[in-house]
Amino acid sequence: MNDFRALMIGLWQSACQDTPKRPSARVEDGHFVLTINGNRGNWAAIVQAAGVPAEAPQTIDGDTLTVRWPSVADAIFGQGGAIAQLLPNYEVRRPQLHMARLVQRAIEMREPAVVEAATGTGKSLAYAAVCMALNKKVIISTSNKALQMQLVEKDLPFLQRIWPGKKVAVSVGKGNYACRFKCGEHGEAISGNELFDWYQRTATGNTEEIDFAVNYKDVAKLTVDDECTGKHCPLYDGCFYYRARAALQNADVVVTNHALLCIDQIAEGHILPPCDVVVVDEAHKLPDYMRGARGAEFTVSQVQRAIGLAEGYADMDAIGDAMDALLTIERSISRQTARTTDSQVQIQRDETIDGAQNLSEILLSIADDVWPEDELPSDPDEKKLARRAQRIRNMAGKLAMLAGPTIDGYVRWIEQSRNGDPAKLCAQPFDVSHWIAQLAGVNAVPVAQQPDYTRCERCHRTLSAEKVAILDGKPYGPDCIHHVDLMGDAETVNLSDWLALDRTEQPLLTYSAKATVFCSATLAAPDMAHFMRQAGLPDALQMQAASPFDYAANALLYLPSGTAPAPNAPGWLAWAIDEMRQLVLASRGGAFLLFTSYNAMNQAVAELGRTFAARGLTVLVQGEMPKLELARRFRSDGNAVLFATKSFFEGVSIDGAALRLVVVDKMPFEAPTPLTQAMEADLLDKGRAAGMAGKTLEMYPFNALRVPRMIIELKQALGRLDSHIVRHRRDGRAR
Repeated sequence: MNDFRALMIGLWQSACQDTPKRPSARVEDGHFVLTINGNRGNWAAIVQAAGVPAEAPQTIDGDTLTVRWPSVADAIFGQGGAIAQLLPNYEVRRPQLHMARLVQRAIEMREPAVVEAATGTGKSLAYAAVCMALNKKVIISTSNKALQMQLVEKDLPFLQRIWPGKKVAVSVGKGNYACRFKCGEHGEAISGNELFDWYQRTATGNTEEIDFAVNYKDVAKLTVDDECTGKHCPLYDGCFYYRARAALQNADVVVTNHALLCIDQIAEGHILPPCDVVVVDEAHKLPDYMRGARGAEFTVSQVQRAIGLAEGYADMDAIGDAMDALLTIERSISRQTARTTDSQVQIQRDETIDGAQNLSEILLSIADDVWPEDELPSDPDEKKLARRAQRIRNMAGKLAMLAGPTIDGYVRWIEQSRNGDPAKLCAQPFDVSHWIAQLAGVNAVPVAQQPDYTRCERCHRTLSAEKVAILDGKPYGPDCIHHVDLMGDAETVNLSDWLALDRTEQPLLTYSAKATVFCSATLAAPDMAHFMRQAGLPDALQMQAASPFDYAANALLYLPSGTAPAPNAPGWLAWAIDEMRQLVLASRGGAFLLFTSYNAMNQAVAELGRTFAARGLTVLVQGEMPKLELARRFRSDGNAVLFATKSFFEGVSIDGAALRLVVVDKMPFEAPTPLTQAMEADLLDKGRAAGMAGKTLEMYPFNALRVPRMIIELKQALGRLDSHIVRHRRDGRAR
């Protein structure tokens, strides 16, 4: 069966792109077609592995079986399809159609799919439309607020015109919703500002829908917090958050975010509703969110606030002991960070954070004083206390995880802030592949424990003679074989040859009935191997759907000449800054200048800022104002120049001609961090276990981790121009 499965994956991922490997699996006249010649004994198994719908008609002609069933992807995105009937000037995008076919096949075959769909492909319509057409309940997860809003406000309402009965719901954390109790049922507690006006007109209470500049601290004051009393609240019936929670159960499409998707896995599905399909859009970000969900972090001030929650409820001596332990932690952090100015300081495996374990135990004790863990609250006040106690216990768990020694599979570090914020202690797993694989329904079932092939099966002594006797695949010493080999069937081999045999048995893999689609504009680096390894996927339907737009006719790529200094040469930065000056003046602004270090950015601002300002160009610098405000000013100005670092490599979309030039100072290899160093060490161990040696082993972490991550970062940065190229794809001018 597994052989048939692997064969079908290869056949259908080619057939979906109109490049069938064999005529036996193809797309023809808007139908998937499977043809099997001969091999009658395996027809049922092959049809099952191919994910053929049960209702698909089968035709038998002699020794040939043919099965045909509709491609809903073609019915939606093909010429004359459902979308063409709504849009008079509709043009078929072949990559979008190919992706939609692959999504349908993934659902029918109950297989994971991994798709890179370049900007302009229309990937969100591709996966959402197929799920609707097949009547599958789907959870769509994104990491980007802009994409989430595009789905909810644009793409899904458009598809609801084709399937008007489909219901859409949004699931985000409760901290994203305005609290009726805090704001007042009619907003009377926050009257007199823009937030009041928004509160009056919002139908959802979701603060992510706020479309004007606002201080996040002002928003935090009116949102649901950890002391929410839930059903005990007098305004529960009108609560935005709980109303949204109730809508999830009946929704056909649930839009959420990566953070909640990962937390739901930890909560064993108690947050998000059951579904048939999960789509992880912007899937290249999922491993980072999974590490965050499975890890822990805190600052001293956050611990102090957790202790403060117990004041008035716990014994003052216990609270004093907690503060003393916290002071010990603070001193321990100071000793660690005094050694270096690095932004991240690794905590060695066997090191402990003085006072952390003690404080964890104290917090568990005082949490019980606030509200016992085994008692159920019966009114709003008790509910508030129970929530407060749980916050204290959560902090105790973080302290225990970070106290040390480092948990197997994790790395710990102290993060020092650039802007004077308090130091943060962090712990994260460096390999999250098994959790992502479980999310995709791939579960490894360990094989049964194997015998110790270095010992005699009868007496269990270590094999030491030059020859070893083998009977039924088990080893015996020369003295023992005569007692068990009554028929003289044993085989004699050299002990060295016997011990050298590779008996590594891979765990048996099982697959759930829930298809999972991973997609992004940047997954391939240059192929899918990096993502497949990060996601723990032994196999999947794969596709790289090219953009339907003609980049060659609408964009220019400039690379410095061979006379440029090497990036590590003393004069390189001065040369690069001069190149940027010439490029920006040639484009007359409209430029993102993106740097891989703050030092390079600051030097460029110092040398170019006045020059650009003198030419009438607005100069914007990362850090001078919030990111969204910088983007808004850049967009409205039309000729601005933005100096920024890697935080602007993604998540900022500038439509139209306001952005005409993107410059990346050099290949964005990230500086080593405790996390990436742990990931590289893990890869080195895995490469060695796989039999790698010499230069191949030495370069494996670089080639398998650092290079792919750099490629994805670079693709994200250059993708800032995509929306402009898409908009002007037909005017024939170089951009």
